[in-house]
Amino acid sequence: MPFRRLPATDSTRSDALRAVYTKTISAPVEELPFSTTNLDKLKIFYPKFKMEIEERGTALSVQSEATLISNAAQEKCRMYVSHFIQVFNFGVARNKFKASERAFFQLSVNQETVPDLKSSDSLTAVAENIIKGDVNRIAAGGAEMSNPSTAEVEAVFNDYAAKSADQSVKKGVYEKEQKDVDNIRAEADELITDIWDEIEFKYRKDEPSAMRRKAREYVVVYVTRPGETPEEVTQPAPEVPAK
Repeated sequence: MPFRRLPATDSTRSDALRAVYTKTISAPVEELPFSTTNLDKLKIFYPKFKMEIEERGTALSVQSEATLISNAAQEKCRMYVSHFIQVFNFGVARNKFKASERAFFQLSVNQETVPDLKSSDSLTAVAENIIKGDVNRIAAGGAEMSNPSTAEVEAVFNDYAAKSADQSVKKGVYEKEQKDVDNIRAEADELITDIWDEIEFKYRKDEPSAMRRKAREYVVVYVTRPGETPEEVTQPAPEVPAK
């Protein structure tokens, strides 16, 4: 015999609540197969749940876009920092710069490779060492760098830092919205369970298949067990809330 399955995701929770909510718009109260107590709870809770889900979705979209922008800025900064060090090393090979000048960037004077720039922290540390150290290097008589210049490195680093900070703020907004949904999820589950219990109780004297057919009109979900013959199910037409 098919068994009832409660929603397991916020999307299916929202579908379940919306289905019952839209039924209340078109059906007289006395014909609803659940109590006025739960009807009153539904009228208050569903709009709130819907709003929280939508706000979380909006925040996630905004954060995702900010993440893409921040990642692109990070890649650009990583490229400029890497190129700066590579070009500087080429200059050392041509005797334009002294190997000892690497110390201004907090690099080993014998280091001919680009340091690890994979993490945000390491990229930030190396970029800041270049920006701050090159001022002191030039003040000590070192030749200026170009392609890229220190100013170019600083510009792309500042851009990355700003976009990274913006992404962090938007991530915080999304996490707040996620917590808002987390805080009312148990209430959604309790309300759905109560309403579905009452719907099944209303039709309890019908044949089991008839009971399930009527319950499905309120989008109560039944799942066929392995080996069982699936029931013929006519899905109810979706209802659109009145404006």
